[in-house]
Amino acid sequence: CEKMKPLAECHKKCGHDHACHQQCPLPECNKMRQEVEGTLQCHEKCAGDAACHHACPHPFERLRSKCEALRGRREVQGGLPKQWEHHH
Repeated sequence: CEKMKPLAECHKKCGHDHACHQQCPLPECNKMRQEVEGTLQCHEKCAGDAACHHACPHPFERLRSKCEALRGRREVQGGLPKQWEHHH
């Protein structure tokens, strides 16, 4: 989750500036990298169509929700569950 924070902040800062989004770093994880690249392509092809943009994936929002849930589990359990350790 901490590794993704600077990436998400970069994309949030860019707003609707597609060239800015292209300059943001990509995740190290191949699966997440592909998801972000696909999201960028989706938003690029929408070219100003608000409904189209809304239909594109929003991987950082989904990840933020997962990180918040994980943070809550860590506080309760005192550490990461084994199945989540490889994500950090």
